[in-house]
Amino acid sequence: MKFAKNVFVVVMMVMVTGIYSYAADKKNDKIEVLSKDAVLLTIDAEVENINYKTREVTLKDSEGKTVKITVEMSAGKLENVKKGDLVAIEYLESVEISLVSSDKLKAGVVGGAAVGTSDPEKKPAKVKVAQVNVILTIEKIDLKNELVTLKDAKGNIETVKARNPENLKKGKVGDKVIITVTKAIGYKVTKKQ
Repeated sequence: MKFAKNVFVVVMMVMVTGIYSYAADKKNDKIEVLSKDAVLLTIDAEVENINYKTREVTLKDSEGKTVKITVEMSAGKLENVKKGDLVAIEYLESVEISLVSSDKLKAGVVGGAAVGTSDPEKKPAKVKVAQVNVILTIEKIDLKNELVTLKDAKGNIETVKARNPENLKKGKVGDKVIITVTKAIGYKVTKKQ
């Protein structure tokens, strides 16, 4: 589903660039990505049945399994969808952990969301992206036990075991950890070839 991938990449780049612009002074602050994990699920299905009045659509996947969904009004003109059309759905979830050396950056939570849709007169396509950034302050690093103690904006403190103990050597007390969670879902309806 090239449409959704392109939109995901563009929207996520804008959101990530925006948060780092907000979060750190790039000239004076060192930003290092410590870990990045992402999962992309893709579902391709064929429209089996449509009830235009109730907006209920039955989809059938390549294994013959069916599922009924109710299509929201903002999804586009359901009248443009016909039995036999193909629906491609993609869901992306990623978590990135970064280390920032900054005296200016404060602990807190920052988030945003974006939605992109197709021309309402064409077959429906839509992508939704949401991102939350949690900024924490390093209070203590215990290299021997591979632990780091983090404090949030409200003063809550939690000690966690490092997934990669080598990363503990990269930070110091007072540095910030940014945990970025991004979720995106997109779909596109196309005519059967």
